[in-house]
Amino acid sequence: MSNLIIDQIVVNNKTGLMEFGNEYLLLKLEDFTLTIQKNEFRTLEVFKSIKNYCLRICSADGKVIDILNISENDVNKIRREFNNNFGLEITSITQETLCTTDGNLIISNNSLACVTQDKLIFSVPTSNIVKVAELHNDVVFTLDEGTELTFATTSKVTESLQNKLSKEACIAESLACVYPRTKANLMFYDNYFEFKGSSYDHKIFYDNITDILCLSKVKDKYLVIKLSSPILQGQTKYEDIVFALTTDDVQIAAKHPKLKDYNSGEQCDVILEILTKISGKPYKNCEVYFDCNNKVNLGHLFVTSGFFQFVPKPISIPLNTIQCIEIQRLTLNSGQLKTFDITISADKAYFFTHLNRDRFGELEDFCEEHHIKMVVAGEDGYEDESFNKEEESSDISGVILDSEESQ
Repeated sequence: MSNLIIDQIVVNNKTGLMEFGNEYLLLKLEDFTLTIQKNEFRTLEVFKSIKNYCLRICSADGKVIDILNISENDVNKIRREFNNNFGLEITSITQETLCTTDGNLIISNNSLACVTQDKLIFSVPTSNIVKVAELHNDVVFTLDEGTELTFATTSKVTESLQNKLSKEACIAESLACVYPRTKANLMFYDNYFEFKGSSYDHKIFYDNITDILCLSKVKDKYLVIKLSSPILQGQTKYEDIVFALTTDDVQIAAKHPKLKDYNSGEQCDVILEILTKISGKPYKNCEVYFDCNNKVNLGHLFVTSGFFQFVPKPISIPLNTIQCIEIQRLTLNSGQLKTFDITISADKAYFFTHLNRDRFGELEDFCEEHHIKMVVAGEDGYEDESFNKEEESSDISGVILDSEESQ
């Protein structure tokens, strides 16, 4: 019995292998196996495909099977197997270009058309186009029935064509993005959304999103989108995108099976619903926050079950990395001191100032619930407003006080 095996073949977009038996040919593909007996073969043809060679088997009952991705070296082995074990010859088919046409590709919402100055060469509905790829200097369109259309071009148009053929679900206009700071339009597609700012544009795939946070205040909300691979503007990397959304009523029209035709409501709720439904990503909601400052940045420190999140200039501190929270300016007996400061010691020391003294109990309860060590600094350790900013990047062992010494 012959044991010739040809792997990495492709049949009907399924990869697998081809194995020769004594009087049969076995095709083992991803989800099914096909056996062709010796008496079932009618004709065999081989011809050059876009990539490697194609073996075309025509069976006695009229079925046609195209086996793709066969190397030239394997073609010679296959010829010998069919000749020796089956007594069959493979016919080589030479493909010729009968004529060439110089023209223009025109993409509309409904069709892909190739036209010359005086006539239409062909037109294909865009709904039939499965994929657009670049192969050397060619643009290759794959249709849903497996047909490929290849065009030679000197321009780099593949990405532009991919964007045009993507099914745009909806557009959210004039959103206030506070990090990076710009007015942005968001264009949502099946697998990604486009971020179009005043100076930079970005394509952000949903697979690149690690977390979606909805941080609620009284009259507005922050939407934080965390990325595994940051976007780049100039020399600055942004791992988070932060929007300041309002409670104003909006209506956004959409064409997508996961969305309503018209999405109405408060801006913050509508944008969050569109993003989570079309991406399939869940979101985390948080309504507990402390007004405070980080260095010169005024903002809000939200506390969640997973981490502390400061906005609008984002700082994220996972709870499982926190070694200690030191409370400062809390024990001073001064009627004019209505705030306190904290140092969160994690991968480094983060310093937040001017938290409302009346809400210290809320922070204490949160830390107790999540088993986070707290240290209240005594009056001797008070540095008031002259906090040394170099301390923020210093070794955390020099910042954390032993809880027994502070009592």
